[in-house]
Amino acid sequence: MTTRELMESYLSREGFRFEKEDYGLRFKYEGSNFIFFANEEDNGFFQLAMPGILDIDSDNILAVYKAMDKTNVEQKVIKCGILGDSVWVFFEILIDSSPELDDFVIRALDMLKEGQIKFYTEFRACNQ
Repeated sequence: MTTRELMESYLSREGFRFEKEDYGLRFKYEGSNFIFFANEEDNGFFQLAMPGILDIDSDNILAVYKAMDKTNVEQKVIKCGILGDSVWVFFEILIDSSPELDDFVIRALDMLKEGQIKFYTEFRACNQ
């Protein structure tokens, strides 16, 4: 079973509504948007993202980089990055061939939300 199939099964079993996309799955958790990237060429790579948490423009780019750097250094397993014109938060781990998603998916989602809060805190501090 692929990681995508495992994630679909997990989300269904846990009562999540999700939308299938070419790149993976889109769903909500506690009011926030998340994406599971299927990474079908590397079934052992598990990647969740919290997309577009802040739009970037020429006025805030320096504060964005400083806040991302601080967040990436201080948070476990998650990292902030720029995709397009916005900041995203990513959770990325390597998994074995029979992962127990019950063991880490909710924690991963909570870690992404914590990463978002940390980024916002650092971003505000850089803008004062």
